Amino acid sequence: MNREAVTGLVLAAGFSSRMGRFKAALPLKGKPLLHHPVETLLAICDRVLVVTGYMRGKVEELMRPFPTVELVHNPDFETGMFSSVKIGTAAVQTPRFLLTPGDIPFFTQETCKALLSHRGNVISPVFNGKKGHPVLLDRAVRKAILAAPADEILRNILHRFETVPINTDDEGILLDIDTETTYNRVKENE
Repeated sequence: MNREAVTGLVLAAGFSSRMGRFKAALPLKGKPLLHHPVETLLAICDRVLVVTGYMRGKVEELMRPFPTVELVHNPDFETGMFSSVKIGTAAVQTPRFLLTPGDIPFFTQETCKALLSHRGNVISPVFNGKKGHPVLLDRAVRKAILAAPADEILRNILHRFETVPINTDDEGILLDIDTETTYNRVKENE
């Protein structure tokens, strides 16, 4: 039986405003933060797309070690995350895709495989009752994202679809390196 074709979509276009410095390049466990989710998705997905925006050149430089990663630039990144979701989703060609912000570094391949073993419009990993990333989205969700107005919020779109929750012991699905405090806490435990 052939393995299903799936795309990984990583959002790396934001300002890192809550961090106060460009977080994608911050060292974490011996490599830049952005390398972690990209490497995990490369091991699972046929294609991996990284959406650039703010600090485009730096993100492109960070992706040089991964020649198969496709970069998609969002010229409207200043309007917010949904513009990056839309432009990245437009580049997806597979029936389903795994979507994650680039600042969630530690979800596992096992979690991705567990998501892919289920069917539904939105398949979300859950740790201790909390949903995390990546989320697995299908064609119907992709179509809704592409049809949505630019000022929409992804959460609103996802709420229109039934979500299949997949319980996991992968705490990494919740670890969002969004602030200096979170980053320092992770660094202390390396």
